[in-house]
Amino acid sequence: MRSSRRAIGGFLVASALLAVGHLLAGAVAAERLAAASGIAESAATRRSLDVLLRFGTGLTMALVMFASLLAVRRSIVAVVVPRQLGNLVIGEAVPGGLVTLVALAAAGVAGLAAAMMPTDLLTVQFALRPFITGELDPYLGRDLGFYWAALPFERWLLDRLALVWSATTAVTAVVYISTTSIRLGIGGAWIAPFARRHLGLLLGVGVLLLGWEWRIARFDLLVSSAEPFGLTAHRLLAPAYQMLAWASWPLAVMFIVASWRGLSVLAAVSALLVVGAGPLVGLLLPELAERRLPAGERVARDASYRRVAEGYRSRQFDDSSRLAIATQPAGATAGAYSRDVLIAPGAGRYAVVRDSSASPSGARFERLLDRIVFAWALRAPGLVGHDVDLGSRLVAPRDPVERVRSIAPFVSVVGAPRWLGGDAPGPRWAIDLAVASRQYPTVQSIDWDGGEARYLRRAGVAYLDASTGAVVFAWTDAPDPILRRWRELVPEPFDGPMALRPAEALLWAGSPLATGVDSTGRATVGPSASAVGASLRDAALRSAFEALVTARRRGDWRAALEAESRLARLIRRGAE
Repeated sequence: MRSSRRAIGGFLVASALLAVGHLLAGAVAAERLAAASGIAESAATRRSLDVLLRFGTGLTMALVMFASLLAVRRSIVAVVVPRQLGNLVIGEAVPGGLVTLVALAAAGVAGLAAAMMPTDLLTVQFALRPFITGELDPYLGRDLGFYWAALPFERWLLDRLALVWSATTAVTAVVYISTTSIRLGIGGAWIAPFARRHLGLLLGVGVLLLGWEWRIARFDLLVSSAEPFGLTAHRLLAPAYQMLAWASWPLAVMFIVASWRGLSVLAAVSALLVVGAGPLVGLLLPELAERRLPAGERVARDASYRRVAEGYRSRQFDDSSRLAIATQPAGATAGAYSRDVLIAPGAGRYAVVRDSSASPSGARFERLLDRIVFAWALRAPGLVGHDVDLGSRLVAPRDPVERVRSIAPFVSVVGAPRWLGGDAPGPRWAIDLAVASRQYPTVQSIDWDGGEARYLRRAGVAYLDASTGAVVFAWTDAPDPILRRWRELVPEPFDGPMALRPAEALLWAGSPLATGVDSTGRATVGPSASAVGASLRDAALRSAFEALVTARRRGDWRAALEAESRLARLIRRGAE
């Protein structure tokens, strides 16, 4: 018996160590790859936020679970386990200190499991600061920034607390059943007084969480409901959900008091009110409202709401986004490209390359410790014994879309990557970008980028050097509020070396007609009217571009400005 327990315990400890080691190795590998890509500061911010969220979730789970198990421990006289002596089976009481230690260990395991769960960093990061757009919805009077930032964060926080509550309640109920504090039989169920009070308190907290859910449901009617927003939702459902959210507090107190004092009838009434209120409001009220009015009156009644919805639909997407939605490809790569390039769709997860004059955008890989870290993080044991030279680098990821998302995870990819020719600045990929949101008033959602979207705006174009993996961005000159917000939160892709200047953006685009970049080098709506002629391939143009890149890498901004002005003059001459 003891050997099997030790084996199980050793297996659990080894599994926990492997999971924690993989998490730490992944963090170190991500930090090094981010530094190689030029986003060390924003990656450090995301990493700190990720650690804080995981620590907070795990600590909350562990504390709540331990407090609940400790309350169970105080409610029972002793924990008795069977012991066999020969042909006799006798009960042996487990020492109280050992029971408390087991409760502490169980709470620690639960906290570790909660901390290992994925975190929605983008939602939390977007809500870190107040977000005010100055535009209020016409019905509930909330700023659009509330629907884009605060409401998704509330939903995320509620889901985390609901996870803690459900796990704690389930474990507590199982422990009470195993200690015969709850007995289930043919004649009914018997619950010990302390167990009844304890579970009543936990279920009362669940009522409060359900009230929070009703509060969020009120706003979901306007910004994320599948049904059109009309008079029924505005005058009946939204006030009803608000009243239910307020009523959750007295209902929770009534349920806790009834459970504490053993008033089973009052507790049952409270439970029925809590369980049935939401479905009753969501299903019965709209049905009654629709039956009392003829079809003609319903159409006339919702006319003003349809006009408001039409106004929001006209601003739901910009012209460029509508074109992208209508012509969205199935995922095939546009253009023929060489199969031996470093960055390409389906090229693999990583590659180890030599640090040559091309300066690949990868992390240092020549030390044994580096190879161990990346092998653990990427789950590729072969990297440990990989043949390396001095200055070898690991480039990951190699897929163009994944690489752009690793640098700018807040953008949505529009269509498939496009392959551009080998003229200066070299063979490269172009990916159109957009910002999207699942919340926008009174409009219907569309399928977009593996999910759904109710709001979409073009953000710009990302270009990837197929030989080195370097990523640069040509952002739109007219950013929407969401993109401006991300520029405040993550400035590196917008203001650092990855942000292309107008002349650079035009050169990377190669052809304005093919990339949606106008004569200023910025992403625009629709094709540009002007075209760049054969001067883009001129030796003088390539020389000016190389001088500009070299000056910017060295930090010589005076030389960079001179090279940029010379490059702009060459481009203007070629476009005339």
